[in-house]
Formats: sequence, C-alpha cells, structure tokens
Amino acid sequence: MPHKREFRYKANQTVVGWTLDAPLGIGGQAEVWTAHRNPDDDPIALKLIHNVDRKSEPFLRLRREVEVLHRLGEYPGIVPIVDDDLDGDPPWFAMQIAHTIESALGTTPPLHFVVQAIRDIALTLAQLERNHALGHRDIHPGNLYHYKERWAVGDFGLVHDPSGPIITDPDAAWGRARSFTAPEMIDNPANALPGPADVFSLAKTLYVLAAHMDRPPVGMVQVRANKRAMSEQPIHLQEEERWPFLCYLIEQATSPDARDRISMDQFAEELSAWLASEVGRRPRRRLSFAAGFRERLASFDHELQRRFVRALDLLDRTDDLESQDIAPFEERPDVWRVAVEPGLYMTFERQRGRVHMLTCASDKPQYAPEAARLE
Repeated sequence: MPHKREFRYKANQTVVGWTLDAPLGIGGQAEVWTAHRNPDDDPIALKLIHNVDRKSEPFLRLRREVEVLHRLGEYPGIVPIVDDDLDGDPPWFAMQIAHTIESALGTTPPLHFVVQAIRDIALTLAQLERNHALGHRDIHPGNLYHYKERWAVGDFGLVHDPSGPIITDPDAAWGRARSFTAPEMIDNPANALPGPADVFSLAKTLYVLAAHMDRPPVGMVQVRANKRAMSEQPIHLQEEERWPFLCYLIEQATSPDARDRISMDQFAEELSAWLASEVGRRPRRRLSFAAGFRERLASFDHELQRRFVRALDLLDRTDDLESQDIAPFEERPDVWRVAVEPGLYMTFERQRGRVHMLTCASDKPQYAPEAARLE
C-alpha cells in the first residue's frame, strides 16, 4: 500500500502569520488548510510548501502560478489569490475558498446544469487564451470550482505563459494520469499546444460529470449514436434525447490528434447552442454550411431534426453505405441522396472516407432548398 502522507502542521497552530483551522488536502510538495489572520476574518485556503528546492522546476512553476494569478487579479471565472510569500519559511500563498465543481453540482446533477457549468468554464478558458495567451494544461474536476455565484477555474500550477521563460524541459515526458490529460501533454509537453490540450481535458470533464462517473475512459471518447451504444450508457442519459449531440461534440474534442480538435471558442459555442435548445448540431469541420442553413434546420419540427441528424450519422460513420437505406445519386457512385422523409432529402459526397454535404433540398415549399458549400 502507498505510504499515507501526514500533515506537518496542526489545527489552531499559527504559521507565517496565519492560524490554521482545518486541513483541506495534502500532496507530495504541499499541504492546504483553511486559515485566518484575525478571528472575525473569513477563512482562506492557505497552501504551505514542503522542502522545495527554489531552483527546481516545481518551485519555478509555483512562482509562475502566483505571478499569473496576481496579474489576473479579480478576473471573472478565476479563483483569485489573496496574498503570498514565496521567499518565506515555509513558502506559502493564500487563495479565496471555493467549492469544487463536483460538490457544487452534487452527485447526480441534471445534464442541463452540467453543460451550463462546462460552457461557462469554456468561455473563461477561451478568453484567457485569446486575451492573455494563457493555457491552463491541467483541467479536471478537481481544479474547477464554484466561486461567488460563478463557475471558475483554479490551480494554475501547469499554466502556459509565453510571456515568461520556458520551464518545461524539451525532452520531458510527464507520467501523468491519462484519464483527463491529452496524449501530447503526456508524451511531449514541451511542444504541446495548450489550447487543444485544454479542450481535450474539458470535454473529458463534461463526459464524467454528465455520466456521473469518477474517471473517463483513456483516450478519445467514442459514443456511437445507435441503439446498442446508447443502451450501454447510464440510464439517466438514455432518457436524454439530446445526449447523442453532446457525444458528437465530445468525440470531436477528444481526437487523439490535436489538429483535429475543435477550438475552445467552438466548444463553448456548441454548448451555448445546446443550452439555447437549438438543434444539437455536430461541430462541422468536415461539413461547411451556407449562411442561414442552421437557422432553417432549427425551424423544422423536432422529429424532422432528429431524422436529419441521424442521416448525417449514417453517412459519417458507416463504411458500408449500400447496407443502409441510402441510394446513389444519378450516375455518380461517390454522391448519395438520403431521404429524410418523403419530399425532403440531402445530397452528400464522400471524399477520402469523409462525408461532405452538398445540398439539403425539398419539394415542399415550407422547406426551401438551402445550399451548402464544400470546404
């Protein structure tokens, strides 16, 4: 059995000017307590560092984390730092106390609440990347919080900050838990792009919180939108008719190749569309729609939308098109027409195993044709 770590400090002990209240956690290099300076003060989370070589990579990362948090200040969606003294004995820094996302959501949260939380966090991460060039690189449920009525990000110990010196060894390979971590962050962290890595980890987090699981499967999350695969999902998700649309999104965000993942902005946009009760559309990197197409699709009744997406699923996922209820279009074997219902059909083209939509057209006046262009 692994050796049980013991706290070095005790409740009611005064350390570096703080009175310790109760332990919050302990790791290999630090322990965290709730603490206060004055009896009437609200408690904070105090992190006390153990036996740190101040020239080591872990301590340099700690110093960078503190610098970034001070720079961000009271940034919306971030758990802020209160104070620090990394030159003290022991080194320490203090954070505002926040509830973890799991404790805030509860053990069996409704899917809508989970998606809303992850969408808000995705917006924050997208803003940090876009406005500050920052990447978190350690996204998982334990580092996500609820703070001052907002979903928030904390624990920036692995933050990527291009404004500072390079810390990660070029030949480093991190033996980190593979459940939430993008593969490139394990094998080649020095050259891994932080944006796609964060999308990967946040999509994994969405999956485990939605499924009420502790850990996701390793690697790409693939949940096929068919009866057999759905029957293997948790009962509460089998009853969510729009869960398959989130499965498409999670699959796209957890591609093993970082270049194939959608961006954090796109991830947030897709979740916002889902929350707004728009059609649960797949992230379209392979299909490019003409202006107004999504709005037209959203005007269809719900059952028709489901048939439309099911047809996309058949085309995009099967290697044996002739086994499906899909007919070749005219004389071209690579172009297929799918009847969604009588009088409403879509035309697709397969190129190098990928499906591209050419048109969605109808004989019915209420479903006027909307063209879609190839990328």
